Amino acid sequence: MKKLLLCAIATIAIAAPAVAADLPARTFSKAPTAVATVYDWTGFYVGINAGAHVSRDRDSAADSSDANFIPENIVLLNQAVPFSSSQTGFAGGVHLGYNWQASSFVFGLEGDFDGLTGKATRNLIQPIIVDTVQFIDSSRDNWMSTVRGRAGFAFDRLLIFATGGAAFSNWQLSHSFAQIVGGGTTNGAISQTATRTGWVVGGGVEYALTNNWLIRGEYLHADFGTVSSSLLSTQGGLFPTVFTHSEKLTEDVVRGGISYKFGGPVVAKY
Repeated sequence: MKKLLLCAIATIAIAAPAVAADLPARTFSKAPTAVATVYDWTGFYVGINAGAHVSRDRDSAADSSDANFIPENIVLLNQAVPFSSSQTGFAGGVHLGYNWQASSFVFGLEGDFDGLTGKATRNLIQPIIVDTVQFIDSSRDNWMSTVRGRAGFAFDRLLIFATGGAAFSNWQLSHSFAQIVGGGTTNGAISQTATRTGWVVGGGVEYALTNNWLIRGEYLHADFGTVSSSLLSTQGGLFPTVFTHSEKLTEDVVRGGISYKFGGPVVAKY
Protein backbone atom coordinates (compact mmCIF):
# COMPACT_ATOMS: atom_id res chain seq x y z
CA MET A 1 0.00 0.00 0.00
CA LYS A 2 2.79 2.36 0.94
CA LYS A 3 4.58 1.53 -2.29
CA LEU A 4 1.46 2.38 -4.35
CA LEU A 5 1.04 5.74 -2.55
CA LEU A 6 4.69 6.67 -3.10
CA CYS A 7 4.43 5.80 -6.80
CA ALA A 8 1.32 8.00 -7.24
CA ILE A 9 2.99 10.99 -5.55
CA ALA A 10 6.06 10.59 -7.71
CA THR A 11 3.96 10.42 -10.88
CA ILE A 12 2.08 13.65 -9.98
CA ALA A 13 5.34 15.46 -9.20
CA ILE A 14 6.80 14.50 -12.55
CA ALA A 15 3.66 15.37 -14.59
CA ALA A 16 2.77 18.71 -12.94
CA PRO A 17 5.47 20.87 -14.63
CA ALA A 18 4.52 19.53 -18.05
CA VAL A 19 0.83 20.26 -17.53
CA ALA A 20 1.60 23.79 -16.30
CA ALA A 21 3.70 24.43 -19.39
CA ASP A 22 0.72 23.59 -21.62
CA LEU A 23 -1.65 26.07 -19.85
CA PRO A 24 -2.08 29.52 -21.51
CA ALA A 25 -0.18 32.37 -19.87
CA ARG A 26 -2.30 34.57 -17.61
CA THR A 27 -2.54 38.18 -18.78
CA PHE A 28 -3.21 41.30 -16.67
CA SER A 29 -5.10 44.26 -18.25
CA LYS A 30 -4.08 47.83 -17.40
CA ALA A 31 -6.56 50.28 -15.85
CA PRO A 32 -8.25 52.50 -18.47
CA THR A 33 -6.35 55.73 -19.25
CA ALA A 34 -8.15 58.93 -18.16
CA VAL A 35 -9.11 61.27 -21.04
CA ALA A 36 -8.89 65.03 -20.42
CA THR A 37 -11.02 67.46 -22.43
CA VAL A 38 -10.10 71.01 -23.47
CA TYR A 39 -12.69 73.63 -24.44
CA ASP A 40 -12.78 74.62 -28.12
CA TRP A 41 -13.54 78.33 -28.70
CA THR A 42 -14.05 77.92 -32.44
CA GLY A 43 -17.54 78.82 -33.59
CA PHE A 44 -20.22 81.44 -34.21
CA TYR A 45 -21.88 83.20 -31.26
CA VAL A 46 -24.56 85.81 -30.53
CA GLY A 47 -25.38 87.58 -27.28
CA ILE A 48 -26.48 90.61 -25.32
CA ASN A 49 -24.46 93.09 -23.28
CA ALA A 50 -25.13 95.84 -20.73
CA GLY A 51 -23.10 98.26 -18.67
CA ALA A 52 -22.19 101.94 -18.27
CA HIS A 53 -20.63 104.53 -20.55
CA VAL A 54 -19.06 107.99 -20.33
CA SER A 55 -19.30 110.26 -23.40
CA ARG A 56 -16.82 113.15 -23.32
CA ASP A 57 -17.08 116.37 -25.32
CA ARG A 58 -14.02 118.61 -25.01
CA ASP A 59 -14.86 121.87 -26.80
CA SER A 60 -11.98 124.33 -27.11
CA ALA A 61 -14.36 127.04 -28.30
CA ALA A 62 -13.17 130.62 -28.92
CA ASP A 63 -14.43 134.05 -29.91
CA SER A 64 -12.87 133.97 -33.38
CA SER A 65 -14.35 137.18 -34.83
CA ASP A 66 -15.91 140.11 -33.03
CA ALA A 67 -17.37 143.51 -33.98
CA ASN A 68 -19.50 143.87 -30.85
CA PHE A 69 -17.34 143.63 -27.72
CA ILE A 70 -14.40 145.67 -26.56
CA PRO A 71 -11.02 143.87 -26.38
CA GLU A 72 -11.27 143.43 -22.59
CA ASN A 73 -14.61 141.62 -22.95
CA ILE A 74 -13.28 139.43 -25.77
CA VAL A 75 -10.62 138.21 -23.34
CA LEU A 76 -13.31 137.40 -20.76
CA LEU A 77 -15.45 135.62 -23.39
CA ASN A 78 -12.53 133.43 -24.46
CA GLN A 79 -11.99 132.43 -20.85
CA ALA A 80 -15.64 131.44 -20.43
CA VAL A 81 -16.68 129.85 -23.72
CA PRO A 82 -14.64 126.56 -23.68
CA PHE A 83 -16.93 123.65 -22.77
CA SER A 84 -16.02 120.22 -21.38
CA SER A 85 -18.73 117.72 -20.53
CA SER A 86 -19.10 114.11 -19.43
CA GLN A 87 -22.33 112.32 -20.27
CA THR A 88 -22.74 109.26 -18.03
CA GLY A 89 -25.45 106.67 -18.58
CA PHE A 90 -26.53 103.15 -19.39
CA ALA A 91 -25.19 101.22 -22.39
CA GLY A 92 -26.99 98.12 -23.62
CA GLY A 93 -27.34 96.14 -26.81
CA VAL A 94 -26.32 93.08 -28.79
CA HIS A 95 -23.18 91.48 -30.22
CA LEU A 96 -22.25 88.67 -32.60
CA GLY A 97 -19.04 87.19 -33.89
CA TYR A 98 -16.92 84.19 -34.84
CA ASN A 99 -13.81 82.74 -33.20
CA TRP A 100 -11.06 80.50 -34.54
CA GLN A 101 -8.72 78.60 -32.21
CA ALA A 102 -5.20 77.35 -33.01
CA SER A 103 -3.59 75.64 -30.03
CA SER A 104 -4.11 78.14 -27.18
CA PHE A 105 -4.32 81.18 -29.50
CA VAL A 106 -7.84 82.46 -30.26
CA PHE A 107 -8.68 85.12 -32.85
CA GLY A 108 -11.93 86.32 -34.33
CA LEU A 109 -14.18 89.10 -35.61
CA GLU A 110 -17.03 90.76 -33.68
CA GLY A 111 -19.67 93.43 -34.27
CA ASP A 112 -21.92 95.11 -31.71
CA PHE A 113 -24.52 97.83 -31.23
CA ASP A 114 -25.31 99.70 -27.97
CA GLY A 115 -28.00 102.23 -27.23
CA LEU A 116 -26.78 104.96 -24.86
CA THR A 117 -28.62 107.11 -22.31
CA GLY A 118 -27.78 110.43 -20.67
CA LYS A 119 -27.16 114.02 -21.70
CA ALA A 120 -24.61 116.64 -20.62
CA THR A 121 -25.65 120.31 -20.41
CA ARG A 122 -23.99 123.55 -19.33
CA ASN A 123 -25.85 126.76 -18.54
CA LEU A 124 -23.29 129.45 -17.69
CA ILE A 125 -24.13 133.06 -16.87
CA GLN A 126 -20.93 135.08 -16.99
CA PRO A 127 -20.56 138.76 -16.00
CA ILE A 128 -18.35 140.85 -18.26
CA ILE A 129 -17.65 144.58 -18.37
CA VAL A 130 -21.02 146.43 -18.38
CA ASP A 131 -23.02 143.43 -19.66
CA THR A 132 -23.68 139.81 -18.73
CA VAL A 133 -23.57 136.92 -21.20
CA GLN A 134 -25.03 133.42 -21.17
CA PHE A 135 -23.69 130.20 -22.73
CA ILE A 136 -25.94 127.13 -23.06
CA ASP A 137 -24.24 124.01 -24.42
CA SER A 138 -25.26 120.36 -24.59
CA SER A 139 -23.97 117.10 -26.00
CA ARG A 140 -25.46 113.65 -26.29
CA ASP A 141 -24.28 110.38 -27.84
CA ASN A 142 -27.35 108.35 -28.84
CA TRP A 143 -25.71 105.06 -29.84
CA MET A 144 -22.39 103.39 -30.59
CA SER A 145 -21.55 100.47 -32.86
CA THR A 146 -18.21 98.77 -33.49
CA VAL A 147 -16.63 96.23 -35.85
CA ARG A 148 -13.55 94.77 -34.19
CA GLY A 149 -10.94 92.08 -34.42
CA ARG A 150 -10.26 90.05 -31.27
CA ALA A 151 -7.15 88.08 -30.29
CA GLY A 152 -6.13 86.38 -27.09
CA PHE A 153 -5.07 83.25 -25.28
CA ALA A 154 -7.30 80.49 -23.95
CA PHE A 155 -6.66 78.66 -20.70
CA ASP A 156 -9.18 75.89 -21.29
CA ARG A 157 -12.53 77.61 -20.55
CA LEU A 158 -11.00 81.04 -19.75
CA LEU A 159 -10.18 83.47 -22.57
CA ILE A 160 -8.19 86.68 -22.09
CA PHE A 161 -8.36 88.95 -25.15
CA ALA A 162 -7.51 92.33 -26.66
CA THR A 163 -9.68 93.98 -29.29
CA GLY A 164 -9.66 96.89 -31.73
CA GLY A 165 -11.23 98.19 -34.92
CA ALA A 166 -13.70 100.75 -36.28
CA ALA A 167 -16.38 102.58 -34.26
CA PHE A 168 -19.50 104.54 -35.23
CA SER A 169 -21.70 106.83 -33.11
CA ASN A 170 -24.49 109.37 -33.39
CA TRP A 171 -24.00 112.70 -31.58
CA GLN A 172 -26.37 115.61 -30.94
CA LEU A 173 -24.47 118.86 -30.26
CA SER A 174 -25.96 122.30 -29.57
CA HIS A 175 -24.68 125.73 -28.50
CA SER A 176 -26.33 129.08 -27.88
CA PHE A 177 -25.10 132.48 -26.80
CA ALA A 178 -27.00 135.44 -25.35
CA GLN A 179 -25.90 138.94 -24.48
CA ILE A 180 -28.15 139.79 -21.58
CA VAL A 181 -29.35 143.40 -21.82
CA GLY A 182 -32.54 144.52 -20.08
CA GLY A 183 -34.15 141.09 -19.75
CA GLY A 184 -32.07 139.17 -22.25
CA THR A 185 -32.24 138.32 -25.92
CA THR A 186 -30.87 135.15 -27.50
CA ASN A 187 -28.33 136.35 -29.97
CA GLY A 188 -27.36 133.12 -31.70
CA ALA A 189 -27.69 129.33 -31.63
CA ILE A 190 -26.43 126.33 -33.56
CA SER A 191 -27.18 122.61 -33.34
CA GLN A 192 -26.25 119.54 -35.35
CA THR A 193 -26.69 115.79 -35.36
CA ALA A 194 -23.68 113.96 -36.73
CA THR A 195 -22.91 110.27 -37.22
CA ARG A 196 -19.20 109.95 -36.60
CA THR A 197 -16.64 107.29 -37.59
CA GLY A 198 -13.62 106.61 -35.41
CA TRP A 199 -11.48 103.90 -33.86
CA VAL A 200 -11.87 101.70 -30.79
CA VAL A 201 -9.53 99.60 -28.62
CA GLY A 202 -10.10 97.54 -25.51
CA GLY A 203 -9.86 94.18 -23.86
CA GLY A 204 -11.57 91.75 -21.52
CA VAL A 205 -12.08 88.23 -20.24
CA GLU A 206 -14.57 85.56 -21.24
CA TYR A 207 -15.50 82.27 -19.59
CA ALA A 208 -17.37 79.22 -20.92
CA LEU A 209 -19.95 78.22 -18.33
CA THR A 210 -21.03 75.27 -20.50
CA ASN A 211 -20.16 74.10 -24.01
CA ASN A 212 -22.55 76.73 -25.40
CA TRP A 213 -23.07 79.49 -22.82
CA LEU A 214 -20.36 82.14 -22.34
CA ILE A 215 -20.08 85.13 -20.01
CA ARG A 216 -17.77 88.11 -20.43
CA GLY A 217 -16.57 91.43 -19.05
CA GLU A 218 -14.84 94.05 -21.21
CA TYR A 219 -13.74 97.67 -21.55
CA LEU A 220 -13.76 99.76 -24.75
CA HIS A 221 -12.33 103.21 -25.51
CA ALA A 222 -13.49 104.93 -28.72
CA ASP A 223 -12.27 108.16 -30.32
CA PHE A 224 -14.47 109.98 -32.86
CA GLY A 225 -12.18 112.86 -33.73
CA THR A 226 -13.17 116.54 -33.76
CA VAL A 227 -16.41 118.19 -34.91
CA SER A 228 -16.16 121.88 -35.91
CA SER A 229 -18.95 124.45 -36.16
CA SER A 230 -19.41 128.23 -36.03
CA LEU A 231 -22.06 130.14 -34.11
CA LEU A 232 -22.93 133.61 -35.45
CA SER A 233 -24.31 136.03 -32.88
CA THR A 234 -25.57 139.54 -33.66
CA GLN A 235 -26.89 142.31 -31.48
CA GLY A 236 -30.06 143.70 -33.07
CA GLY A 237 -29.00 142.23 -36.42
CA LEU A 238 -25.74 144.20 -36.31
CA PHE A 239 -22.33 143.87 -34.67
CA PRO A 240 -21.56 140.18 -35.35
CA THR A 241 -19.68 137.93 -32.97
CA VAL A 242 -18.53 134.47 -34.16
CA PHE A 243 -17.76 131.60 -31.79
CA THR A 244 -15.85 128.70 -33.35
CA HIS A 245 -16.48 125.34 -31.64
CA SER A 246 -13.98 122.46 -32.02
CA GLU A 247 -15.32 119.46 -30.14
CA LYS A 248 -13.19 116.38 -29.39
CA LEU A 249 -15.56 113.40 -28.90
CA THR A 250 -14.70 110.15 -27.07
CA GLU A 251 -16.52 107.22 -25.49
CA ASP A 252 -15.58 104.84 -22.66
CA VAL A 253 -17.71 101.74 -22.08
CA VAL A 254 -17.53 99.10 -19.33
CA ARG A 255 -19.96 96.23 -19.79
CA GLY A 256 -20.74 92.61 -19.17
CA GLY A 257 -22.39 90.15 -21.52
CA ILE A 258 -23.71 86.66 -22.11
CA SER A 259 -23.42 84.77 -25.40
CA TYR A 260 -24.64 81.54 -26.94
CA LYS A 261 -22.03 79.70 -29.04
CA PHE A 262 -23.19 77.32 -31.75
CA GLY A 263 -21.39 73.99 -32.18
CA GLY A 264 -17.75 73.68 -31.27
CA PRO A 265 -17.58 70.59 -28.97
CA VAL A 266 -14.80 70.16 -26.45
CA VAL A 267 -11.65 68.47 -27.73
CA ALA A 268 -10.32 65.22 -26.22
CA LYS A 269 -6.74 65.39 -24.98
CA TYR A 270 -4.92 62.16 -24.06
